[in-house]
Amino acid sequence: MSRIAVIVAPVDFTKSSTQALADAAIWATELGSELHLLHVVPDPVAQALSVEAFGVNLTGIGEEWIANAQRSLDALVATLPIPAERVKTLVQMGSRPGEHIVSYAKEHQAGLIIMASGEHGRVARFLLASVADYVVRAASCPVLIIPMHAHDAAAPNLRTTAA
Repeated sequence: MSRIAVIVAPVDFTKSSTQALADAAIWATELGSELHLLHVVPDPVAQALSVEAFGVNLTGIGEEWIANAQRSLDALVATLPIPAERVKTLVQMGSRPGEHIVSYAKEHQAGLIIMASGEHGRVARFLLASVADYVVRAASCPVLIIPMHAHDAAAPNLRTTAA
């Protein structure tokens, strides 16, 4: 089995996403991998209603969203059971998070993507599509999807299942 040098963990700050991040940190610790956290903020210029926002500094709003997301990622890193020097963070702006995740993983030669399934209901997932579904189909590396309710019951950890 080849060594997984980089694990990418997309984060959208939902409960399931932060729980999947905790799992990703455990995997990165166990495998000696770097952990790359990625968050994609929506582009305010590309938002449907932005046409009506005449006179609003949309670029400034986007920069503020990026700065806020970076602060939130930094706060998450401080809670992880992995040395901070093995964690990298990036906030990108875009309207298609799945494409950003797949592109980032390929560019950084990720050996694994660990992410949560979305917190949308069936109808919303059908209409909006799922970022996780896209990543599973398009990624060039394995993708581990942590189900939304995986942490509701006592789930086995990596140490007990890897034996």
